[in-house]
Amino acid sequence: MRLASFLCCLGLLLVAWGCQSQQPPEPEPLADLIEGEPEVSEEVPPPTPAPSPGEPTVTPPAPPETTYVVQPGDTLYGIAQRFYGDGKLWTVIYDFNRDRIPSPQAMRVGTELRIPARP
Repeated sequence: MRLASFLCCLGLLLVAWGCQSQQPPEPEPLADLIEGEPEVSEEVPPPTPAPSPGEPTVTPPAPPETTYVVQPGDTLYGIAQRFYGDGKLWTVIYDFNRDRIPSPQAMRVGTELRIPARP
């Protein structure tokens, strides 16, 4: 019973010591931000007016295809998430690059993939 109490106390001490060592660092003083150069914000273009009824709408052209070089740890799902914002569109990239990728699981690091415009 004494051994169990000792081990319990020792565990609590270790947990308390570990929590103290993981405290966040002190925030930097704001003086550096105040004395430095003023931050320049990018100008936002004015919103384009909505077309009036009966006026034909003009859709902007689709962006041209881009390329991406496969990095260690990349997956088609991750690449689709990066370029399209939706990982489920990985099949679009795979179908477009069948000549470069033998199978979805066999992508090689350094392979240059063509990324078509988002469907």
